[in-house]
Amino acid sequence: MSATVQGQDPIGFNPNRGVHYIDYPIHLPHESTTQQAHYTQAIMAPNPLVIALRRDSDKVFSKPLYASPVYAFDGKPTYATGELDYLKADAQGREFTDRLIDREGDLSLKAEVHRFHMLTAKLERLETVLVENEEHWGQLAAAKLGVIR
Repeated sequence: MSATVQGQDPIGFNPNRGVHYIDYPIHLPHESTTQQAHYTQAIMAPNPLVIALRRDSDKVFSKPLYASPVYAFDGKPTYATGELDYLKADAQGREFTDRLIDREGDLSLKAEVHRFHMLTAKLERLETVLVENEEHWGQLAAAKLGVIR
């Protein structure tokens, strides 16, 4: 490749630094050291994942994307279930919450909130199916008792 093409970032990828940083250590089989990915791309699917590249390798690496823990032992807040309602997809003021998360600049946090949205939507669908099945079960149980009599 020409020097001008090599100097450009791969299309769709971000340099793995600053607000786009994702902790992704890569250890190649023939190396004794581990290096961070040079470029990353987050894919916000129902299960978010990150695709990573290293400049010195033609391989493409991928793994699930989770929020990275911050190891500051000065006391972390714990949240009640009601407090997590602010993160639901249909919550009032969701746009404000999304802007705050974007402003935080932590892509792994954004992926974790996205995963929370996907899981709560799936949970709501399953709860609806469960209620319908309970009603159907009640009707069948009543019919069974009627047949037994």
